[in-house]
Amino acid sequence: MEGKFLPPGFDYLEFIIREAWLRKMKVFASTMVFVEGDYVRKMGNVFEDAVFKDFYQSVVCDVNGMRVPVTSTGKNGFVNPALPEVQDRAINIMKEIVARYDVDGIITDYCRYADINADFSDYSKNDFVGFLEQKYNDMNARNMTFPKDIVPYWKNVSGQIVPAATGVYYKRWLEYRANVMHDFIQRARAGVKVSGRKSNLGRMLVHGMPPIIR
Repeated sequence: MEGKFLPPGFDYLEFIIREAWLRKMKVFASTMVFVEGDYVRKMGNVFEDAVFKDFYQSVVCDVNGMRVPVTSTGKNGFVNPALPEVQDRAINIMKEIVARYDVDGIITDYCRYADINADFSDYSKNDFVGFLEQKYNDMNARNMTFPKDIVPYWKNVSGQIVPAATGVYYKRWLEYRANVMHDFIQRARAGVKVSGRKSNLGRMLVHGMPPIIR
């Protein structure tokens, strides 16, 4: 902080809230939801914790269609939003914030998949198959060629890996991903509402979207 030092244990958020009240300002606490590692500095759970690195880290398709860890492509340490353990951790952080601090709400940052080429882990494959069987009674889904029946070919466009062609399950794959995020937001909303000090606490803003929790 420009050569300035604060005493150990200094509570930044409590200080901000107190000063904001004096100025009749609202405070929304921001939390980074589905990123657990800084690629540039090689910091964070994806780089420092074996479970995050090997099990929670997002698996993406590279330009050759190979499934690889997201950090191997030079991206930050995104985790798989579909994993229950990942969702639970994100929600528990939000619940702790609103339980300990009298904030006006939570802003979720990076509340999304890493990119269009994520997440192609084995967990996501099995979860997707379950989604197809339950919603569409597609008993042939378990026989799909994964991930080629979703995206058979990829291309690099200005550094972003995007589909060069799409497969028979592509549209339903997008629906599945949207469903994962929808259900997470609903769970997060419920958790924040229950943990908040005030009945109207828990207003959440989703990155790039208008408010959906009131």
